Amino acid sequence: MNNNLILLGSAERVETLYHTLGEGAVSPTAGLCLREGAAAQDGDLVCSFSGTVYSYADESLPRESPEAYLLAARRKYGERFLEMLEGKFVLALLDLREKTLFFARDHFGGFPLYYCCGEDFAAVSGKLSPLANCGLVKKELSRAGLCDLFSLRFIPAPDTIFEGVRALLPGHCVFARLDGGRVTVEERCWWDVDCRNQRPLRWRQRWRFGIFVSSSVIFQLLRLVWADF
Repeated sequence: MNNNLILLGSAERVETLYHTLGEGAVSPTAGLCLREGAAAQDGDLVCSFSGTVYSYADESLPRESPEAYLLAARRKYGERFLEMLEGKFVLALLDLREKTLFFARDHFGGFPLYYCCGEDFAAVSGKLSPLANCGLVKKELSRAGLCDLFSLRFIPAPDTIFEGVRALLPGHCVFARLDGGRVTVEERCWWDVDCRNQRPLRWRQRWRFGIFVSSSVIFQLLRLVWADF
């Protein structure tokens, strides 16, 4: 998705944003795609995808591009279409007929995905800058984000540096629907690690795992200490 901005909102919100962005914006009926990037349209569905696909679970679907495969999988499997894809990715699907926006992040969060929402809009992008510069949210720094930045030297999801902008967690998705000029947003986990049927680790496996974790922690501490000099 990168610099793409996908918007679901009321007609007034879309029209205002379209004129604000000016050249380079494409305005469909119920949403808006901004600037260049991987975006494809099949009828009422608009797909924006960024990442790498490792394998396609359904080989009967078109595979000339990830967007074509995702659009076909969405029509065939509905909300279960994410189970048909393995890889490192972020994606967004805008349904112009149903006036819905669906976006998700891969199992382990290989790429970031940011979004903001209000009473009459929901917007998503692969970078913070399109959301910060489109006028949907005020450019106010988040206190929680600043505390994380100064204490941890990074900002863990779902916080970001901007107030009102959230980072989607790995293995999570968001479903937004426009109805009567209002947008309802639901975030949920679509994939998680299932450890219920896992066998307990043997002593040799526990020893190897402990060595791996401890060496990783020591390496990280040495890197942080070295950075201070």
